[in-house]
Amino acid sequence: MRNTSFKGEYAAWEAENAKGSNPPGTVFRDNCLPIVEAGQALLVDDDYALDDTVTLTPTPGHSPCHCCVNIVSKGQRAVVAGDLMHHQIQCREPDWSAKPDWDPKQSTLSRRKFFASVADTDTLILPVHFPAPTAGLIKPLGDAFDYKFKRE
Repeated sequence: MRNTSFKGEYAAWEAENAKGSNPPGTVFRDNCLPIVEAGQALLVDDDYALDDTVTLTPTPGHSPCHCCVNIVSKGQRAVVAGDLMHHQIQCREPDWSAKPDWDPKQSTLSRRKFFASVADTDTLILPVHFPAPTAGLIKPLGDAFDYKFKRE
C-alpha cells in the first residue's frame, strides 16, 4: 500500500531539510523521506480527488500546504481537519494560532474561510487533536464560531 502525501508540502519540507533546517523536528527525515525513498509514496496536488468520495481542501498555515480531507458518502459530508485547529477555543478565537504553525497569519485566514464554509451546515468535523467525543459541528457565533461536540 502506498502512502499519499501532498507534492507542495513534501517539496517545502524537502527544501528545509536540504538547508539543514528541521522546523518539525525529525518528522520529515524519520517519517517522510524513507517512504518516498522506498517508492511507497504517491505525491499529489492539493486539489487531489481520489474519487467522488475523498477529496482535499487546501488550508495552508499550520504547514506550507496543509489540507483537510473531505469525505462525502450517501449525501453526508465529514472533514478530517488535521492541524487546521488544535483546540476548540480556536473556533471562538480563530486568530489564535498554535505555536508550531508555519505561518500564523495564513493559518488564521484558512481557519476563518473553512469555518465560514461549514458553519450552520451538517458537515461533521473530525479534528485530530480534540478530546473524545472529538466529532462535532461548527456554528456561527457573532464574528466567530462555536464548536458543538456531537455526542450521539
